[in-house]
Amino acid sequence: MKLLLSCAEVKKIIAETRKRIGIPEEGLGDEQQIEQWHKKDDLRCDSMMSSSKFAELESEIYKKLQDGEITQNKAKELTKELYRQIPVDYLYSQIWKIIRQFNMPDNYEHHIYKYILYGIITAPIANYVIGPFSPWEKLRDVRRVPITVYAKLTDKDLRDLKLQINQYFGGKVLTFIQDVRDISRDLESEKTLAEKEYDYTTGEEVKLSAEDVAERIFGSRRKKKEVFKARERLRKLRKTRFGKQ
Repeated sequence: MKLLLSCAEVKKIIAETRKRIGIPEEGLGDEQQIEQWHKKDDLRCDSMMSSSKFAELESEIYKKLQDGEITQNKAKELTKELYRQIPVDYLYSQIWKIIRQFNMPDNYEHHIYKYILYGIITAPIANYVIGPFSPWEKLRDVRRVPITVYAKLTDKDLRDLKLQINQYFGGKVLTFIQDVRDISRDLESEKTLAEKEYDYTTGEEVKLSAEDVAERIFGSRRKKKEVFKARERLRKLRKTRFGKQ
């Protein structure tokens, strides 16, 4: 933020903006100045938008669009330019001019606003924001966490993000899923132990012994214990993941 404010072009845009909307050169200082400016700004905005001149200009743009004299895009451009005459709209248009012209992340909007009005230098604490959530959604019931990323994440950002997600939503809200080693092998062992196979010698369907499963899945009849360990691993995993045996 300090680097941005050191640019001559940014200084020029901010000076022009302050002059246009009645902000002192160094920004609003004390509480009384701030309160007076906001009251004055509200009155100016309301007065301009409710004036007959403003309504006429807006109607003129609409009429030209209806008569086919201008395109939809041109009408939007003219309407945008009209509303830029309103102090608050002009202020935000200048803020976004700085953001776009100087390739700043979108979350600097509020901080540029604070500097123009109050001369206070602040900056986002991270390159990402968690949320927002739907207004009708209780945080204890969420099954997803929206994250907006404004710039490339550093290793510290990723560590902090993981910490926040797991701390605030990692209890019973979000499911814990991790890579499981040899899951396919364990599932195959469980399935083979439970199913019956046709025995060509007796002509009947029979279940394989644990030794037979060990030889087929783990490569040795001596690994009988691995068959039961695999079954127990799956039981615990299902309990952890799904809350069921």
